[in-house]
Amino acid sequence: AMDALVQVWQSIATRDEKGVRVNFLFSKTMDDLEIRSDLPVRGRVEIDLKQPADLYVRIPKYAVPETLRLTVEGTEFPRQRVGNYLWVPKQSGRSTVVVEFKQQIRQETETIAGTAYQVEWLGDTVWNITPAGKYAPLYYPARLVMYGYPYSP
Repeated sequence: AMDALVQVWQSIATRDEKGVRVNFLFSKTMDDLEIRSDLPVRGRVEIDLKQPADLYVRIPKYAVPETLRLTVEGTEFPRQRVGNYLWVPKQSGRSTVVVEFKQQIRQETETIAGTAYQVEWLGDTVWNITPAGKYAPLYYPARLVMYGYPYSP
């Protein structure tokens, strides 16, 4: 598990001859790049490129395509897809890119040891499970409550 976490951390953003790829929409500061992610609360990621480069931002499969919005330096920018990535051509200097999309809320039922649990997802994050555990909640979405999402145990 620890190796997997390290691999994800190292792969949040990568650089090669084609440009910069933002593979995971997590916040991270690097020498030539800063990513500020509002996930899972809002489908919004802000990327500051400190050096000009082509930028590829992976868009999650759960993102509602019609709600996908891209701005560069505060100006609406045409969306160009390359596979699962949104492509932003190299700008002339330092640039701020914002990608926004609607987060989906969905429910699924999981049955474990004969008990059916309602699992509520916000994007790709579990933010509630009911029924609560016998002695303690199975999951308490304290982080989401801080942002105003309702929760009633």
